[in-house]
Amino acid sequence: MGGLQIIPTLLNNERGKLRASVCELVAVLVQNNPTCQQVVLENKILTKLVDMLENDTDSLVKTKALYAMSCFLRGNEEGKSEFLGSMDGFSVLMRAMQSDFEKVKIKATFLLSDICLGSDKNKDTLCNMGMIEQIIGLLRKPHDPSHEHLLKTLLSLASNHERCQSECQRSELGLVELLHKKLNSLKGKEDCLEELEYCQQLKTLCFKIDTQNIQVDR
Repeated sequence: MGGLQIIPTLLNNERGKLRASVCELVAVLVQNNPTCQQVVLENKILTKLVDMLENDTDSLVKTKALYAMSCFLRGNEEGKSEFLGSMDGFSVLMRAMQSDFEKVKIKATFLLSDICLGSDKNKDTLCNMGMIEQIIGLLRKPHDPSHEHLLKTLLSLASNHERCQSECQRSELGLVELLHKKLNSLKGKEDCLEELEYCQQLKTLCFKIDTQNIQVDR
């Protein structure tokens, strides 16, 4: 396991392709491997990955760093606690969701959804941070593949959580109108079926509107 200790040095290499490859190696090593996960924590490799996500100028490096973080955090409660606590992980992901790089936005949104799933404490924290409002704001931007994951995350936050549902219902956020527009614009697009389903579920959950019985505008 001593070989992992050279990784921080390699992650500082000036060649972007090498940095990205090392991030991918970390992802493979830490997945479902508690021993490697502990070494990553002890050697501040997770801290370095967060720094690369936030500050590296290479989009591939950012994407691979986030991939390695996701693999490290999946099923790793100690690592998740460290990430969300001392590293202010939710803020890290909120910023990543606003990235100019589509893959970074998608992976950050997917990771956020995974972290908050089934955790009322994490949902409370995200609600307090204004995550619902931010997601709705991002959904107002021109459509791209990240919208499917944003809607999934919004649905995950609102499911079985009254505070998040109440936040979604705030009239000034205009979520119900936004969902209605999306249902109209995406209707009939085979590659947007999941996105449509999330819109329908959100309308039913938050606004008690059964979209199955509504004639969508043409």
